[in-house]
Amino acid sequence: MLIPVEPAKSHQYQELVVNGNLRISKGDGVQGTGILSRDIPRTFPDHPTFASATGIATQALYNVLAAYAEHDPDVGYVQGMAFIVATLLLEMAEEPAFWAFESLMSSSGPYNVRELFKTGLTGIVKATDRLDRLIARCLPDLHRHLIDFAPHTNSREETPLALSAAYYATEWFGTLFTYRLPLPCVLRVWDAFLAHGPRVLYQVALALLDDSRPELLTKGFEGCLVRLKVGGWDGDPGRLMESAQRFDLDPGMCAF
Repeated sequence: MLIPVEPAKSHQYQELVVNGNLRISKGDGVQGTGILSRDIPRTFPDHPTFASATGIATQALYNVLAAYAEHDPDVGYVQGMAFIVATLLLEMAEEPAFWAFESLMSSSGPYNVRELFKTGLTGIVKATDRLDRLIARCLPDLHRHLIDFAPHTNSREETPLALSAAYYATEWFGTLFTYRLPLPCVLRVWDAFLAHGPRVLYQVALALLDDSRPELLTKGFEGCLVRLKVGGWDGDPGRLMESAQRFDLDPGMCAF
């Protein structure tokens, strides 16, 4: 996993950690940090690295998130960030993880993940709206079933569906797929994302939908929602990326 990071700035990072933790302890933390203590134990609780609430990795996760909120108070802390930072901490030490996260978030960088976490989550809304348009273009039968209010003929009740990507893909984009996919798949997705940018995330989303498409086309609203929110990818990470690459998307249309 290669992410362009700032040169070592240990003094700056340590100041951010101290100031961020101090402000949180006083109840004066920047936006969103009041829920950090609640969110941290929910982040990969079954992974041995983060199993202990008082473990080194758990404290590192808290430090990085507190420091980033101090570094970027306009965004602060937003749910979803914890899974992204935790994934970085599985690959690198605490301070490099902070600078890697800062690089991912940077508005002037190639990834601009910060756009997803702005106030009101307008970036997430734009991302899910764009995914709906891509589904219409790339998976038209599924789009008609989920979006276009086409009657579901296999149900006892002829109930139209209105299941937009906002219902299920907010979590996909807001955690860069770290919450829904197994770690080996996440690492493959991130490798491609870091090399090619946000387009990869849309390709992966389309691949997951395409894989579920035969099942989804037989289900009503509730069944589709459960499948999309709970289901992931149980197969080979390489096959996931091969499936994703079949969707030829214009990078210019997929920027955050």
